[in-house]
Amino acid sequence: MTTFLNGTQRAAVVLAQLDTQRANRLLMSLSDTEVVNLMAAMATLPTLEVSQVEEIMADLAAQTAALLHVGQGGREIAARLLRQRFGDGRAEEVLYQFDEAKDSNPLAFLNRLEVPQLGRLIADEHPQTVAVILTQLRPDISAQVLAAMDNTVRVEIVHRIASMARVSPTVMQHLAQVLDQRAASWVIGGSTASGSEGGVKPAVAILNHTDRATEQQILGELEQRDPDLAERIRNEMFVFDDLLSLDDRSMQLIMRHVPLHELAVALKGADDDIRARFQANLSERAATDLLEELELLGPMRVSQVGAAQSAIAKMVRDLDAAGEITLSRGDDEFI
Repeated sequence: MTTFLNGTQRAAVVLAQLDTQRANRLLMSLSDTEVVNLMAAMATLPTLEVSQVEEIMADLAAQTAALLHVGQGGREIAARLLRQRFGDGRAEEVLYQFDEAKDSNPLAFLNRLEVPQLGRLIADEHPQTVAVILTQLRPDISAQVLAAMDNTVRVEIVHRIASMARVSPTVMQHLAQVLDQRAASWVIGGSTASGSEGGVKPAVAILNHTDRATEQQILGELEQRDPDLAERIRNEMFVFDDLLSLDDRSMQLIMRHVPLHELAVALKGADDDIRARFQANLSERAATDLLEELELLGPMRVSQVGAAQSAIAKMVRDLDAAGEITLSRGDDEFI
C-alpha cells in the first residue's frame, strides 16, 4: 500500500517514471513554487517496491501500466529536472536547501553571512579548518571566499579539500559552536551533529564558481604540487553530459574533431537529449550515418562507452584551453 505517501509525493513518483523531455514539458506548465515543492518531494522519496510504483501509476490511469519503468526518484533526477527548469544557478540554490534540510549541516548558518564577514571570521584559522568550512558552504559562496584569498593560500586550501577524508560529526559540532560564538554579533545559528564530506566533488563545485583566471591559477599550481589530483579535478569539471550547455557553433566544431565511430560509442550510453543535440548539428547525411553506426555497434561494455565519453569531454576541455570554444563558468557574462 502507498497510503503513506501524500499527493505531492505520489506526483513525484509519477514524474520519476517519465523521460527527461516529457518531465521537463510537464514542469514548464507548473508555477515555480509547485516545481520546487515537487522536486523537494522527489529528492526525499523513500525507496519503493515495484508493486508500490505500479499501484500509483494504476491510480493515475490503467493504460499507463504498460509504459512503466520503475524510477525511484532521488536527488540526481531532481537535480537534472531543476537545472532544466530553472537553470544551473537557481537549481543549485534549491538543491542546497534540500541538502541542508536533510543533513542538518551545523555550519549552514555561515551561508547567511556576507562574504567579507566570512573572510574575517576564518582569517586566522588553519588551512585545514578553512577547507572543512568551505565544503559546508554553498559552492558559489565558497568560490567568492576563495577568490578573496592570496594565491598561495587558496591553492593550499583547494588541495586540502580535494584530498580530504570525512570529518567526524563531533569535530564538526565543535567547529560550529566555536564559529557560532565568534559570529554571535552577526547571526544566530543553531546546529546539530553532521559529518563533513571532502574530496574532489566539493573542490570541483567551488572551482566551477570561480572566475577563469582564479581557476587556471589554482589548477596550474596544484598541477605542480599534485599532478594526479589536478587531473582528477579537471576530469570532473566538464563531463560528457555538460555538452548540452554548449552552443551550436561549439558543437559543430567539436564534431569536426571526433571520428564518427567514437561519437557513436559515446552516444550509445547517452540520454536522448544529448543524442538529439548532436544530430541537430549534423547534416542530414551525417545524421543518417551516425544512426547507422549506432545500429551496427551491438552490445558494448559500460567501460568502453565511458572511455569514449571521457575522451570527448577531455577534447572539449582542450579546445576551451586553446580558446577555440568557450565553456560557461560560474558567473561569466558575455557581451
